[in-house]
Amino acid sequence: MTADACSRDGSSARELDYLYNEIDKLYHVYAHGCGVSDCAYWMLYDLEVAGGELPLAELTGSWSYSKQTINSALKTLAERGLVELSFVPGSRKSKRARLTEAGQVFSRRHILPAIRAEERAFSFLSPAEQDELIRLVRRYTEALDAQLTAVEAADAGPSPDAEAAGAGPGSDEEPPVGSGRAGGAGPDCPVDPGRAVPVPERADGAVPTPDRDRPAHSPYPVDQKEDCA
Repeated sequence: MTADACSRDGSSARELDYLYNEIDKLYHVYAHGCGVSDCAYWMLYDLEVAGGELPLAELTGSWSYSKQTINSALKTLAERGLVELSFVPGSRKSKRARLTEAGQVFSRRHILPAIRAEERAFSFLSPAEQDELIRLVRRYTEALDAQLTAVEAADAGPSPDAEAAGAGPGSDEEPPVGSGRAGGAGPDCPVDPGRAVPVPERADGAVPTPDRDRPAHSPYPVDQKEDCA
């Protein structure tokens, strides 16, 4: 079933799911055409947007990929000489990732052109449409997060305190929007729907504001357990 087929029956959450998957597929094909995995591509993307360097804690905390998957991707990139891993100055525990000279060349050849393509595609929308798209996707993401959290809570069963208070999984009360696992995101919080933290701006200012330079990729990657080779 395709998004076109869904549209014939009217707009639905399923149609949005298919659209997200179509966008994921575009990035998947592009990343593998560059010779890297999906996860490795987004690590290089984040490093480029941040100006070439980021703490590992920020990289691992920004994505729904597992920490093991991200570390595997970074290790592979380091073995290829595209990324250098080192300790944060003054720390023997926290590490950072930095684009090497070869990594910067790779980024100029593959990552930056993709960022520019995103900007051109986004410019097909008027400024008002751009703001509305970001607002609506964020609102839907927060609502979905809250509803899935409620489902998980119902599956886990009521806590003893909840039972004592007469509450349970059958309660008709819906959780407030934005109260789920994502937390912190809201109309006044410039967070991309697919990320847990704001996107860092480039140090040289070459990339526009976070909401405008991020891809419209799915907030839930198709395959979170992929091998990052």
